[in-house]
Amino acid sequence: LKRQPAYEDLFSDVDDQSFHRSAIEQRLLPSKYRDFTKLYRFSRVSQRKFLDLYFLHYEIAILKRCLRCVLDHRNPDLDLSLFQEFFEKHSHLNLMALSSAQTIQDFVSNLGGTVFYDLLADLAETPGTTLFDYELKMDLLYFKTMWKQASYLSKKEAEILTQCFGSKLDLLNIQWIYRSKRYYHMTSAQIYALLIPVHHRLKKDVVKALVEAENMSAFSQLLEQTYYAKRYDSFKVDTL
Repeated sequence: LKRQPAYEDLFSDVDDQSFHRSAIEQRLLPSKYRDFTKLYRFSRVSQRKFLDLYFLHYEIAILKRCLRCVLDHRNPDLDLSLFQEFFEKHSHLNLMALSSAQTIQDFVSNLGGTVFYDLLADLAETPGTTLFDYELKMDLLYFKTMWKQASYLSKKEAEILTQCFGSKLDLLNIQWIYRSKRYYHMTSAQIYALLIPVHHRLKKDVVKALVEAENMSAFSQLLEQTYYAKRYDSFKVDTL
């Protein structure tokens, strides 16, 4: 990183031998937000609308960090005051209140007035809710919001967004179906509840067949008939 111009100033005073992952992240994350700010500053109005939407990605990343600390009953591993000024310009989240929350109820109440409150409030009142449930809800919100944005963009921009996100969402759905069947033996109804309701090259009937495959052998055979398996030779169950 020291040899990369974009990061040279961040790590010029660092002792390579004594630095650890958490300390590296403390420096890398603010630089990511700094880069976003530069892009935002020189963007036109239509581009800023998209960047405002994309900012949801950063909000969710911070919320996941805070959630893990709340549920694990440990102190935050990241100084959120580093992002305070940046979030005040782009977000309705109160980072200081979220980072000091001791219970999941406190955490959710501090989300009042944001799109995340209604999304997570019911989960907080449901016994047995896990970190996975909270993170899944937020991920689905992000993917659905970004995908919906394509209808507001120009034809060229919509094509770029579809190309960037379409395959990613298809592949995430395939992974989640596989893991649900292979490791957790979930029912079809449970698997459908996990999936991103977006279909790019993985059409609805193909998703249905994969979800309802009677065993892993049948799943593997169906997987080999998908667009991705036909395009990539190594796209198989054991390399998924």
